Amino acid sequence: MSSTRQKLNEIEVYLLEHWEDIMSLKEAIKNLDTKVASFGDLIVSSLKEQEWWTEEFRIKPTKNEIHVFKNSWKVGKGEWDFVCIGFWGLTLDDLLGASDEPATVYVWSEQLKEKKNEFRKKFESYSEKIRETKKIKMSGDEDDNYPLYVYLPRTSQEWTEIIKAEKFVEEIVSYFNNSLVPLIDPIDRALAEVLGKKRVKK
Repeated sequence: MSSTRQKLNEIEVYLLEHWEDIMSLKEAIKNLDTKVASFGDLIVSSLKEQEWWTEEFRIKPTKNEIHVFKNSWKVGKGEWDFVCIGFWGLTLDDLLGASDEPATVYVWSEQLKEKKNEFRKKFESYSEKIRETKKIKMSGDEDDNYPLYVYLPRTSQEWTEIIKAEKFVEEIVSYFNNSLVPLIDPIDRALAEVLGKKRVKK
């Protein structure tokens, strides 16, 4: 005769005995994750205050990403038809190591489709000196949708301290300014040639 009893393991017993506290912690985690995600709005506002920002730039934020592009980087009429620079990592899972992907800055060119390989080669050439100075490597192979994809050099403990010190927004804006903004001109040049557009000189 089979037993109808189901033995609980040690962790399950602990959960039962501390259920109320655990539910409180679960709610607190949800609220904290929401607060960290809300930093995206502050990052967007701060980017618009930077010296390099002009009216031609656009920002498209999502739950855990911030995409920045220029009107001239649009490659179609769809909502996502653009080339952009961006940041991934607006959740605690991304920052503290629970996600498969850590916080990242990148250049995204997927929407160029059959022209993305040509764009990658031109962008790689035009950004070479900048990347050497900044010690930034190209990523993936020629078919990659992200010609540049850089993991931010921070540990989960460092992110914890940055968030506690209320310096998260400042940190991400700094990565934009130092790692991505210098690549705007190479993107302009490469994209203008790939799309056959006449580049507007400043």
